[in-house]
Amino acid sequence: MKKRVLALALLVAVLTGCAGKDASSPVTGGAAWSFPEGPAPAEEYERFSWYGFGEENPDRNPSAAATEKEMADMLAAVIEAAGGDVEGWRELTAHASDEGIYRDYCAMFLLYAAEHMDATEFTMGFAPYLLGGRTDENWDAFGTDIRGGYRLFEEFGENWDRVCVSVSSQMEDGQEMNYLNASQNFVVSRLSLITGEPLLDFDYGTFTMHLTEPLTYEDAAVAVVRLFESLPETAERFPEDQAVTARVEELLQAGRDRRDAVLASETAIAKGDTFVPGETYTGTAYYVSNSGDDANDGLSPETAWATIDRLNAQPLQYGDAVFFERGGVWRAAQVYTKPGVTYSAYGEGDKPGLYGSAENGGGAEKWTLWHEGEDGSKIWVYDRPMLDCGSIALTDTLGAVKVQGFWNGECFQPVSELWSTDRTEEAMAEQAAMPEFDPAEQLTENLTFFCEAGSGLPDSLPIYLSGWVDTGEREQYCLTADGPLYLRCDGGNPGELYPDMEFLSPYAPFDGVADDVVIDNLAVLYTGRNILSVAPECEGVLVQNCELGWGGGCAASYALDTITGYGAGVQRNGGVGGASSSHNTFRNNYVHETYQEGLGLETAIEFSGQAFDVTDVTIEGNVFYHCGSALIYFNWDEAANPDHQFRNVSFRDNLVFYSTMSDWVDTGEDVDGFTTGAFTIDGGPNMQDGTVEVRDNVFFAARECLVYIRTYVPEYLPDFEGNIYAQFSDGVFLSSVSAPNYWSANAAEGVRKTLFDESGEVLILSRSRWGEADW
Repeated sequence: MKKRVLALALLVAVLTGCAGKDASSPVTGGAAWSFPEGPAPAEEYERFSWYGFGEENPDRNPSAAATEKEMADMLAAVIEAAGGDVEGWRELTAHASDEGIYRDYCAMFLLYAAEHMDATEFTMGFAPYLLGGRTDENWDAFGTDIRGGYRLFEEFGENWDRVCVSVSSQMEDGQEMNYLNASQNFVVSRLSLITGEPLLDFDYGTFTMHLTEPLTYEDAAVAVVRLFESLPETAERFPEDQAVTARVEELLQAGRDRRDAVLASETAIAKGDTFVPGETYTGTAYYVSNSGDDANDGLSPETAWATIDRLNAQPLQYGDAVFFERGGVWRAAQVYTKPGVTYSAYGEGDKPGLYGSAENGGGAEKWTLWHEGEDGSKIWVYDRPMLDCGSIALTDTLGAVKVQGFWNGECFQPVSELWSTDRTEEAMAEQAAMPEFDPAEQLTENLTFFCEAGSGLPDSLPIYLSGWVDTGEREQYCLTADGPLYLRCDGGNPGELYPDMEFLSPYAPFDGVADDVVIDNLAVLYTGRNILSVAPECEGVLVQNCELGWGGGCAASYALDTITGYGAGVQRNGGVGGASSSHNTFRNNYVHETYQEGLGLETAIEFSGQAFDVTDVTIEGNVFYHCGSALIYFNWDEAANPDHQFRNVSFRDNLVFYSTMSDWVDTGEDVDGFTTGAFTIDGGPNMQDGTVEVRDNVFFAARECLVYIRTYVPEYLPDFEGNIYAQFSDGVFLSSVSAPNYWSANAAEGVRKTLFDESGEVLILSRSRWGEADW
């Protein structure tokens, strides 16, 4: 392999240091370079000239070899567009020749160009540290040959002795770092945020990038386009055509209209001779009003009861109905549902509110400045001890982010960074040695909070705050353990800034819903536990026309083990909840702001030696907004088990918007790299008997992944048909541990080949336009 003059220039430049950074504007603005107007070409090679990185030359054979100078000029245009150090790059590549360039040198060019764009830097003598952009951390997918850097080339009989001195000089004695290792690691790990493709194409069959072959002009152009599109700033501005824009506006308006229809829905349940769930009741009607009196008989609006305690004391019968007055609010109380009873609304105005939040936190008098930092940070403490909170709803869509502490039996500790990514004994030991939690040190961001709710917690691990124990009794530690609540609010007194804040406390308005219960036209909000929980042995539940929001986030257990500990040693509650039971229907609800699931179906949860299937369940016509993962389809079995199956399940006509987009929700990332989606199929193979369909839904925008499938087994996949898949151009459409990931460039292929949704519609969105759409 002949030597190339540029190698020496590159190495010398790295040893002597790069020139100071140019002051030209970044891609997001400025006069140095402007983003092209109009729709972008679908093909990457066509986008090369559309961006202005090279002149259109019809005589240039794209399959002919590119030269070193052409490659240097292409990358100079990219660096300029990104607001990088163009002058330093020109100096570095001043001796680029008109000789053809090989793919190995292309990798090196891309690596050093990225450094001049502030997209990478060399650290500690190993592979470059990646700044921004998306990386595939599963290096095993590329094989040890890629990481080793030598065995890959043994077939050529070559000894690759060109060494990146700037890297190898930092390594310990006796170690050696071939410069090719760094560059090839970079170009396969840094991906375009538009297509999801690595900078240089990689042959997964032979584990090679064909580095010894000449680089074609087209491959060079595509590589520089991918480098530019690996910048988040580029992906955020990537345009969409007018047809997509019109379709998106149509979908968002449909979501708003349906949400408004749910919020304005009237009660249509009346007395009848036959019990028809959601339409009639056959027994006695009872009424509950904030202006009522528990001494009344509760049999009319004029003689309504006042409290849920009084309601719970009444021996309700199958076929009875309970109506809460619209406009009223009941706080920190659980409705003990009775089989066959309807719970709905009467009167005029907003839906009756059943809140887990014990009180409104607004009012300057309720907050005291506890700590003020030299950096201007301000930490406030609430005026009385509080129960654990999943979040604090500051406005309709803004939630304070919980900084989760770990209760070690004596005090709260910060969560070990090692423990959050590693569940080994070493990680557990590090967690156990952490100091006591100090809000002044741990609340490092504005609008974060910590609740030191440990006064009633046990002094030994594990601790289950909301699970069933061997005695069959539910633990109540979550309702007895309180402590100071600290909120960092740099803008001033939070009680003044947010006069209507609510605490997501561990009170659950509906928990363990009984058989044949109807929940209609209620607003169930602000609970740090699951908003609605249908026990596995309960069936026939109907939930309709409800607002279900601001749910989840409270701690469910503290444990240093892999069963209950989850990431960071703390398991936290989900969101609205769901069911492991059968014959249930969830329809026409507005579900929003949930820590984890909007609605979830789970099989193979065993209680008292019984196993539960999920049969005849329908989730249809709902609107989901800002949920950690809107819809979850979950089987806990590691292998297919015919005793645990989904039978006749339908997810139909649901509108799912902006999953995991709120900062306070769970993004779903744990030590296994799990990522939630708008629709999530989690656990092992989900066996099914009969029809299981995912039909005519809209999955619109998710922070990371639109559809996630942990274990991809085609024969157990639900029937996807006629869904709309709309995702940001820099986001993942479809992700799976055992199947390929699909980005915008091949999303339609993934919908057809992996989901088998032949009638599905794919829309690629501009994040800058729709990332924070007015809902």
